[in-house]
Amino acid sequence: MKCLICGKEINNGVVCNECKEKVTEELCYKVAQYDYHNPDNEVWGEVIRQLDEPFKFRGLSLELSDYVDEKRREFVKLQCMNKMNSSKLGISVYNSDFVLEYAKKIIDNDTLSNEEINLSKAFLLQCYEFKQLWELTEKLSDSIDTDSVFVDTALILSDYYMKLRRYTQAIEILEKAKADFKGDDVQDRISKLIENYKGRENGSKKAYAPQNRDNKIIFYEYLDKCGIEHERLKNPKSKIKESEFKPFKRYENGVPGTYISLWFTAEYYLKADEVVEVNALRVTDGKITDRFQSFIYPINEPKNPKFVKKEDFINAPVIRDVFCKLLDFIKDDIVAIAGFETQKVYFSRLARYSLMDHVDNEIFDVVEYGEDISEDFSTYTRSSLLEKYEVAEGESGMEKAEATVKLVEKMR
Repeated sequence: MKCLICGKEINNGVVCNECKEKVTEELCYKVAQYDYHNPDNEVWGEVIRQLDEPFKFRGLSLELSDYVDEKRREFVKLQCMNKMNSSKLGISVYNSDFVLEYAKKIIDNDTLSNEEINLSKAFLLQCYEFKQLWELTEKLSDSIDTDSVFVDTALILSDYYMKLRRYTQAIEILEKAKADFKGDDVQDRISKLIENYKGRENGSKKAYAPQNRDNKIIFYEYLDKCGIEHERLKNPKSKIKESEFKPFKRYENGVPGTYISLWFTAEYYLKADEVVEVNALRVTDGKITDRFQSFIYPINEPKNPKFVKKEDFINAPVIRDVFCKLLDFIKDDIVAIAGFETQKVYFSRLARYSLMDHVDNEIFDVVEYGEDISEDFSTYTRSSLLEKYEVAEGESGMEKAEATVKLVEKMR
């Protein structure tokens, strides 16, 4: 390794002992954003060739910054991280722990200018976003003085307001930055951002949302708390293939003492049905002891629902959330279904979209049991079995689950 200043061979570090006092902030920043693909410095070019990855040369700026003024050291490191991340805005998510650890010390540093403090706050704002700490962002963003900023501060702050759908505020910050900061590259970048934000505002471009689903849930919850409208969370596309779903286990020991009466409400969509509601009743010794009901946001939204109101499922939880709650309600109990084939398909479909390849609970097929105990060996459907035992079919999903209970108890 050679000293980055004089070129002398050294065993450790990035500069020799004689050159440590010559390290400046400007040198750190130059290394942090150095074009390692086209080195114009012979010594630096040789150092780059000795590294296992050329891009690591920029990281040497963090070691260099150990020799700058102690009072400004953490800020200089922060700026190096910013300049190292030249292809993106601000610092990298990988440096967020450093920012969170030293943020208060940097922001309270009286040797920094207002512009430097505001830039540090902007980096901290980014870290809160990286860590999904949205509750902490509003107070911090409000504390940034937009009259004393570097261009990077303006870009980070406007990006934050864009994410919160506060497009007017984001564009105002950019327009002020465009007037304050010259240079073709800066002007072009700001102009493109303004155009982008205007497109998001008028709906021609999509509003921001995190790509990671868990992060998206946290972000949408924060928008809800702020009263900010957003597109609803969709069902994930991933699922278990139908061919990979294991058959249900049948319960064949007569009428169970405790069971769950289950009914799924489905609405027609093109050539398939979409489950939009689940109803479940816990029955013990012939008495209903507990109830569960939830609407479900389907994979595809039925246009003209017949059995439920559209607003019931439009704002309902997604399949996985509902199915997990349903399984929590069912526990280890036997599940009674009358109308087995269709309802079984709905049950397995929700399980598959919840990334489950089986359901552990045994299934009590009410219609099949009705056939087994029939003296005339007749073949029954749900409707014909209800007619035989003089049980009225329900209108709502919950009433249909109750009808199943009445049917089971009459056959007990």
